Amino acid sequence: MGRIITRGKWTKVSADGINLSGLNTPYIKWGIPAADPLGGQSAYEFVPVSAHAHLDGTECVLGTFIHHNWAVVMAETSTFSATLAIEVYFEDDNKTHSFEVTFSHDETPNVPGYQDDIVLLPTIDEPDFVHVDGVEYTVSITGFSRNGFSSTKFRSPEGQSSDADIVAKFHPKNPRGN
Repeated sequence: MGRIITRGKWTKVSADGINLSGLNTPYIKWGIPAADPLGGQSAYEFVPVSAHAHLDGTECVLGTFIHHNWAVVMAETSTFSATLAIEVYFEDDNKTHSFEVTFSHDETPNVPGYQDDIVLLPTIDEPDFVHVDGVEYTVSITGFSRNGFSSTKFRSPEGQSSDADIVAKFHPKNPRGN
């Protein structure tokens, strides 16, 4: 087990013309607020953690993902991706490891009636290794965790802010000295 401290910022979005603001911060907003009681700019927010990470293949939290989902008008596209750069500081080793995770977003049309937006965070196996206390670890970003259940899919009701933890697993590369 090791103590980690995380931070993150949204570094890029795949779509143009979506009225985007907040790149290179933990909070991005997009869309033109709809003329609707639930109208406002939608947003992604990353909330960092300071926690103990299990380095035995057990899921650990890298931070909290929040989708502020409001009725928006999208000029050109309703699907896009957003990349979050996460830095994980391993306090015991005084080292920082960076990851990039890309979220796929479906800004669903609210016709007929309000529809949940859908966010996907596929499992990501990091190509680089993390070194802690002289041991090499592989890293997998495994998706979202909500109410004790893990998934790569996140449904976000319109007119609400919904959150889930972003989780990862750290596996020793050679647990038996192989």
